[in-house]
Amino acid sequence: MRAVADRWGVAQSAVRAIEAGCDLLLVCKDVDACFEAREALARRASEDTAFAERLRDAGDRALAMRAKVAPTPLVGQALREALSDPEVAELESLLAERREEVRA
Repeated sequence: MRAVADRWGVAQSAVRAIEAGCDLLLVCKDVDACFEAREALARRASEDTAFAERLRDAGDRALAMRAKVAPTPLVGQALREALSDPEVAELESLLAERREEVRA
């Protein structure tokens, strides 16, 4: 989907995907892009009640799917290996920084 994001950017691509009927979005590697997509969706929902309803419906379906197909947690050595990855530590740090920025 990089071709889509390169053409429209993450924010517009996220809004267009939801408008087109997607219920879930996957924004990889770039924490800032995740927040950019989230902010674009929230902004559009605040401006358009039909879009806000579409987001609620998508969220309801995603939660229903999650209830039916629960994720398999990592345990033991697999969990230790996943958490010891330097990229995980970097991501945790970036998310903590963004969380503080959003709260401020």
